[in-house]
Amino acid sequence: MNHNTRIPELLTTGALCLMLVIVPLIYVKDIYEYSLLPKLLALYLCLGLAAFGWLAQTGWGRRFTFASNPLNLPLFCYTGIACLSLFQTTHLLDALVELSYQFALTGLFLLAAHALPFKRLPPLLWANTCTGLVIASIGILQYHNLFFQDIPTNGHPSATFGYRNFASMYLVCALPLAGLHFLTARNTAGRILSSMAAALMGVFLIYTRTRGAWVGLTGALLATGALLLFHPGLRTNFFQALRPLLTGKRIVLPAVFLAVFVILAALPARFTDTGLQRFDEKKADVASTVFSIATGKTDRGRLTMWNRTLELILDHPVLGVGPGGWKRIYPAYDRGAMIRPSSSPRRPHNDYLWIAAEYGLPGLLCYLWLLVTAFYCLFSLARRPDAFWRIAAPAIAVALLATLGHALFSFPRERPQAMMFQYLLLGLIAGATTHRKVHFVPRIAGLACPALLLALLGGSLELTRRQINFDHHYLHAILGQDQEDWPEILSQANGAMNYGIFRPHALVIRGRALEKSQEYDQAKAAYQQALAYEPHNWYAYNGLGVLFKREGNYATAQQAYRKALEIDPNSIVIRNNLGALYKNMGDLTGAEQEFRFVLASNPSDVGANNNLGNIFKTRNLLDSAMVYYQKALETDPGVAQAHNNLADLYRRQNQFPKAIEHYRIAARLKPGEPLVFWGLGLTLEASGDVEGAETAFRQAIAFDPNYPNPYYNLATIYDKSGRYALAAETYQAFLDRWPGDEAIESFARERLAECLDKAKK
Repeated sequence: MNHNTRIPELLTTGALCLMLVIVPLIYVKDIYEYSLLPKLLALYLCLGLAAFGWLAQTGWGRRFTFASNPLNLPLFCYTGIACLSLFQTTHLLDALVELSYQFALTGLFLLAAHALPFKRLPPLLWANTCTGLVIASIGILQYHNLFFQDIPTNGHPSATFGYRNFASMYLVCALPLAGLHFLTARNTAGRILSSMAAALMGVFLIYTRTRGAWVGLTGALLATGALLLFHPGLRTNFFQALRPLLTGKRIVLPAVFLAVFVILAALPARFTDTGLQRFDEKKADVASTVFSIATGKTDRGRLTMWNRTLELILDHPVLGVGPGGWKRIYPAYDRGAMIRPSSSPRRPHNDYLWIAAEYGLPGLLCYLWLLVTAFYCLFSLARRPDAFWRIAAPAIAVALLATLGHALFSFPRERPQAMMFQYLLLGLIAGATTHRKVHFVPRIAGLACPALLLALLGGSLELTRRQINFDHHYLHAILGQDQEDWPEILSQANGAMNYGIFRPHALVIRGRALEKSQEYDQAKAAYQQALAYEPHNWYAYNGLGVLFKREGNYATAQQAYRKALEIDPNSIVIRNNLGALYKNMGDLTGAEQEFRFVLASNPSDVGANNNLGNIFKTRNLLDSAMVYYQKALETDPGVAQAHNNLADLYRRQNQFPKAIEHYRIAARLKPGEPLVFWGLGLTLEASGDVEGAETAFRQAIAFDPNYPNPYYNLATIYDKSGRYALAAETYQAFLDRWPGDEAIESFARERLAECLDKAKK
């Protein structure tokens, strides 16, 4: 072998082996997408290193060749249509992120097809086997609550993938390749490790309870097995190649590890996570999971979401809605099917619908063209006289079919741990079916192809680096909302957007923080900017409704809330806000209707109970109002507003001790709220504690110097106690701030004049 090409070949092979090791294992804490983004970064780094090796293999362009194969054209057409769909996007930065990922996968295909010699395949199988063994061990230990519980996850057992379903996307492809390694291994160590890895990966796959992955892998095995059994030529070729491998030593190992698989797979889960991470009743054990598949109780709303996505596709059939556009456009079609108050789907849980939605029907057809061509090539490879391909072609078919079957119910195209296998295998198929005709190109063109790939990967790396920095701040902005530390939230949101607006929801968070900081114009601009990126963001419409209501622009606020309800008609937050708006507009019937709509689905909702109490208080039905305030406090005794409202009722009924008790609770729960201290001052004054009332009014003013009501009451206390100069000064402060009733203003002016006169005397 030419020494000038050997080292570059080893560099390319080593980089792709490194990809198979690092991408599955890497994760980073303290960012929002703690698993996805580090894996993407690792993918781009490894592909960049492999592309550099390819460039060196060509003698820096002097020996560059481009071999024809059946997969080039469909893949290039698919990638080209993805680029054309860029013109449909509403968020260019996000679309470029998605396209950079597709460019990287296309680059992986080219590297495997043109820069990875066939003799370098065994190291890839070794890398897959060793990594799969480590991953499976981590997942199994998590399942039994023994180790690795500190790895971040949204659902154990997930190893290093962040969620158990994401782990299954890796396993369904890595497992068949471990089987291929066992069948082709030339030494005992390879056979032992590969059979152990396959068995433990199978156990881990069972532990994930991912029904879509089970169906995908089972269907792949059945389809490939049926073809091998019923096609005479394939059956003969396969078993002729397999017969020398079915020796006693080779059969013992699978039998041992099959027993290990059966024993471990039947063990119950011991991890103690709750919430999103627990198994529901349909996945309590293996039997119930299988039974839920057989009974068809598995869609979790997916069928409705798929139907809604079909509507979106029919409205955008040619170029779709652009890369990454489904999550921005789909909410307009959801109509309450999948959108929840705390979440909105980011993909349709079906890769084929996802591709059709974002790249249009031509994009889907090109993708299917690519897949059909790949399996036709595998069929041809399985009929070759080469014993390796007679075994490898069915194993690769199982690996690909398992992922493609899982893609009917999930989204492996998003996850690099799944797509690195798919495009690597497609590239290997392309390389093995290369036509005899090889195109030698001029050096400038030979230098340009790998160099362009390097440049694209460099851009992908930079985008991902910026996205990781964005996600660090974004995560802390989200976490800060629990503590309502609005200055810190604003700082984190601004810090995130210094790297680019990768998630428009950061603008919603920024808008809310600005609203809480009384920067209303800037808050409105943030919400409107969010809608420019995501035209169907109900959070942004809801935020605008709040701001328009504050301005007294009730008609525009109502319109904003109605647009939000079109996106999420079941949102409790929007219904409560709309009801409060109707109350301000004097439409008590409309307000009551909204609050009762909320209580019909959630009788313990604190906001609706409290707001309905306000309706009855306005109608002077104080007993009914008290019932609903108490219901709100039964659900959450820590609601300051409900305590304040209940205290107000007790004050009206002259039950001053109870009123004072609830005002003080409200003040403790929400320190710094002037309305609470004003109500407390009124109650203390009515109960005869004038000194306490004076203190309460002063506290209300200290918390909000522009709140006029406590000035009036404090001036009255000064007036009655003979402190006329101070009373006159405070009456004037009240008048400077009072925007309301002219009768009260006239009376305050009269008292001001009398106090000034008395002060002179």
